[in-house]
Parts: sequence; structure tokens; C-alpha cells
Amino acid sequence: MYYLLLAFIVTVIFAAVLVVLRELQGIRAEHAELRRRLEALESRKDAKALTASQEEELNLIWAELETLRRELPGFLKSDWVRLLHSKVPLLKQVRVLIEKLSTSDRQVAEMLKSNLPEYIFSDEPLTGFIDFARTPFERINWLDSVLLPLSAHVEKKPQLEETFLELVNTLGFKHIYPEIGTTYDPTKHEPVEQKLAEQRGVILAVRSRGYEKDGRILIKARVVISA
Repeated sequence: MYYLLLAFIVTVIFAAVLVVLRELQGIRAEHAELRRRLEALESRKDAKALTASQEEELNLIWAELETLRRELPGFLKSDWVRLLHSKVPLLKQVRVLIEKLSTSDRQVAEMLKSNLPEYIFSDEPLTGFIDFARTPFERINWLDSVLLPLSAHVEKKPQLEETFLELVNTLGFKHIYPEIGTTYDPTKHEPVEQKLAEQRGVILAVRSRGYEKDGRILIKARVVISA
């Protein structure tokens, strides 16, 4: 009798556990379905936002991509290399200078690799093809992505100066780095500090260099002047 009662209790407990497990499975399934529907809604929302804010950008990318597809039959590496270098005549020279800067300093190498598209470093067709469609050479923001970050490194490591300036000139920029003792020019220089001196309006120090391109001042040199 005792064993029968024990068996009955165990059976009841086991049945209850099975019911609970089935309920848990049902709850998990509902949760998973709700989560899937939520993610689908969020993805559609993101897609709508992206379409609204970047439609023109995406159209430009796809137009460039389609042009490249037509010009790159068979997607062969030799064809890609020929096309890439024909579209970017400066590429070989830029690559040489980027390589010099990269091998001179590990931090510079990491910064350049993260800020520039893959085709600047490699002739590998697939990633280069996609990167070029996304960011053609003429649309790379060289000032913000490369020149300004490099300027900070060059100030600490003067041995990079010559290669850096060659890259600046190759990309069509000019750096503004006035000599100490020359006269302050408000069109090219931004005073960040003033110090008393015998002669007024003279540059006493340069805090950071400026840049110009095609005769237009992009960033003024930040200088200390005499007052």
C-alpha cells in the first residue's frame, strides 16, 4: 500500500512537471515570436529612416557600382587593377607615401587602416570593388580622416614631416605653418593666445598647422601672437 501511494505521488508530480514544462515552452515560443516581430518592425523602421535620410547617397553608390560592373567584365583581378589605376592616377604615389608613414609608426598605421578604404592598400578585387563603390577616391575626406590626425603624430615625431608634406602636396593641399617672427595674417592665422612683446602682431609660436586647397583656406593655423 505504501509503495502504491508513493508511486501515485511520483506520477502526479511528474505529470505536473510535464505540464509546467509545456507551459514554459509555450511561453518561450510566444516570447521568441514577439521578439522576431519586434525586430522585423525595427528593421523596417530603420530601413525607412535610412531611405529618407540617405536616398541620394545610396543612389550615388549604386550608380557607381553599376558603372564599375559594366567596366569590369568577369570581375578579374587584372581588369580590376587596370580600372582602379585608370580611375585614380594618383593611387601608386599615394600608396607609396601611405606605406612609408605606416612602416614608420604603428599608431599611424592603425589610424590610416581604420580611416581609409581597403583599395588604398590592396588590389584585392572583392573588397576593393565594394569599397570603391561606397567611397570613390575623390570622395574620401582626406582632411578629417588623414591630414588632421596625422598632424598630431607629426608634431610628436618630426621624422615623419617630409613624407607627410609630400602626401599633403600630392593630394592637392597646402599646409599653413608660419615661421616664428613673421607677421600675423588674419586670413590664414587664428590667434589662440597673446603675449606681451616689443613688436606687436608677430607670431611667437604655432600651436597647430592650417590647410588650404585650390586657394581656399580650409583651416587656419592656430598661433600665439605678440600684443
